[in-house]
Amino acid sequence: MDEKYWGLHMKRLDAMMPIERKFIAIGWHDMGDLSELPDDYRAFKTRYAEVYPEAKPKAIPISAGIPYRFRYEISIGDIVVYPSKPDRMVNICRVEGDYEYHQSGEEYPHRRKVHWLKHLPRAKFSQPALYEIGAALSLFQITSHADEFRAALTLEDEEDSIPDDEGADEISASVEESTEDFIIKRLIAELSSYDFEHFV
Repeated sequence: MDEKYWGLHMKRLDAMMPIERKFIAIGWHDMGDLSELPDDYRAFKTRYAEVYPEAKPKAIPISAGIPYRFRYEISIGDIVVYPSKPDRMVNICRVEGDYEYHQSGEEYPHRRKVHWLKHLPRAKFSQPALYEIGAALSLFQITSHADEFRAALTLEDEEDSIPDDEGADEISASVEESTEDFIIKRLIAELSSYDFEHFV
């Protein structure tokens, strides 16, 4: 397959907004319309240094690379993995639109239209895969675990529904209860009765 896999964080947006409105986005509001910049990484670094004069010189190449990748390196057909922390879901979409600039007071003005394919709980993925999509950067290419996210697209539909608030509360309570049971059982098994009583 020719599509690339990307990880994306949209931490300052309501977690469900991109899913409901079918888009992905990045901030960098002061960069202006990225379409005005040529397909030249150096131009993005120059613009970034101009609009963020307080930026440290060593950070400019990394930070300027994010809007450059969003504008010029992400292609229609690419897959984007968006982990949303509030509901602990991993959302996967396919890019369907070219770059768009939404100027009117939007905190995340740089956008692309997408088609959401899957919404899976984090527990469906290995810890190394979760570490990779937990990268500190807002936008990055997934390389080490792209196959795992590709395989996730084939999971059955009943496994990818987003729980409502009531369901999420029930799941959270169940997980908390089972975790407590597990810890208590381990403590009882590994501690003497005196040590366990002292621990409690």
